[in-house]
Amino acid sequence: MPTKTKKGKKVDAEKEVAVEPEAAADVAEAKPASLTQATAAVSKMDMVRITLQEGVTKPTEGVDFIKSRWGVEMPTTMFSAYKNNIQKKKVGGGSSGGRGRRQPSSAGEIIRGVKGLVDRYGAEVVRDVVTALTE
Repeated sequence: MPTKTKKGKKVDAEKEVAVEPEAAADVAEAKPASLTQATAAVSKMDMVRITLQEGVTKPTEGVDFIKSRWGVEMPTTMFSAYKNNIQKKKVGGGSSGGRGRRQPSSAGEIIRGVKGLVDRYGAEVVRDVVTALTE
């Protein structure tokens, strides 16, 4: 049963019948006669999310739970990756997108950094850049 999303609602692509998100969760939790219908309605991420809501947090137990509930095989590494993504989004963490550079902790580190710039670009260029930045 292929589905697509329209304005936050899951829609059956063949029948164009809107399904409320709460009803979609009920469908995901029910055990249908055909496991292929269950896997078409629920993504692997949703399977992991539901598994975590059921209190199953260990990857090996989670993979077994998903296999028994939906008949879908999933590597434990995939379960762990999905679990980490879910937890990061819940906490609001994640990558800021920038490189994680640390700040210099002493004057010596700053001096070594400036010396590296002088060696690389020359004293006049570094002096001009510092002058331009301080004006």
